Amino acid sequence: MIGRLRGELLDLQGGMAVVDAGGVGYEVSIPESLLGTLPAPGSSVELWTRQVFREDGVFLYGFGDAAERRLFDLLV
Repeated sequence: MIGRLRGELLDLQGGMAVVDAGGVGYEVSIPESLLGTLPAPGSSVELWTRQVFREDGVFLYGFGDAAERRLFDLLV
């Protein structure tokens, strides 16, 4: 499981962030409430994440802190 990502924010588009961590670009789905708090692309960012496996793919969801991630866990 990927529990946290720290790296360079490469791109932000339509509820999706791309974070370069260790040379790998991770696509992370993020809530709209987090969009306004993220720095500009090219800046360092840290996201708490939850990796979800479904029949139609593997998804990575990002949150601003561990409490938001715990709430996501309760709802899923």
